Amino acid sequence: MLERLNPKNMLLFNSENTPEKWTEVNIKTVINAIHLVHSTFIKEEDTQLFESIDQFDITKGIELYRCFIGLNRKDYDYLNLDNRFEEMNRYLTTWNQSGYNPKGKLVLIHNDFNPRNVGVRNNGQACIYDWELATYGLPQRDIFEFLAFTLKAKLDESKLRNILKHHYGLVQEINVDTYSWNAYLSDLQLSGQAFLISRVNFYLSGSTLVNYSFIERVFKTSFAILDKLPMLKSMNKESVLSS
Repeated sequence: MLERLNPKNMLLFNSENTPEKWTEVNIKTVINAIHLVHSTFIKEEDTQLFESIDQFDITKGIELYRCFIGLNRKDYDYLNLDNRFEEMNRYLTTWNQSGYNPKGKLVLIHNDFNPRNVGVRNNGQACIYDWELATYGLPQRDIFEFLAFTLKAKLDESKLRNILKHHYGLVQEINVDTYSWNAYLSDLQLSGQAFLISRVNFYLSGSTLVNYSFIERVFKTSFAILDKLPMLKSMNKESVLSS
């Protein structure tokens, strides 16, 4: 069964190019909605796993990803972000040598979680569609991608911190009490790196043929978020949950 979405009934719809429309309230509404899926289908506990859905293993495509980085480095030299492409290469080297090692539990994730596939109805209810890339991974993977699209490259640090604190509180339902704020941020960092490597990399390459007007902004915003994580790690778990 399919629903034909009427733009007249949508407050936010196909808004990948308008991050300014995404308020903190609307972002948290969407996070609450995807959390219902994350917390329902936990890989270690789900007795009705979807047989057709596997855990995504990013280490299987390292050489392919490295080739895309090399191509994008040349095609986007005008961005003067050569250091960022080098960072991406370092992610691959680390995973190749030490593996890709999440700290938290894996759940069913959308894996293409951005305003091209997520809207908000006029009644304030989130609407999530196009699940064909669903896989098992860290819940932070969906959250990082969504924030990379809905936040501006010049980050509002307070907004970012409040949203992550909100999601951390939700993730406590999935993981045990010993899952620390720093462990949460480490998994968020890992998820952000994976998003850059396995999704942004391909958007950048594809945009040389079909213009994805959002992708340069998303590329920069992704690194802006990653750059803020060391500062956020200075907050302890108690202050995060109590504030």
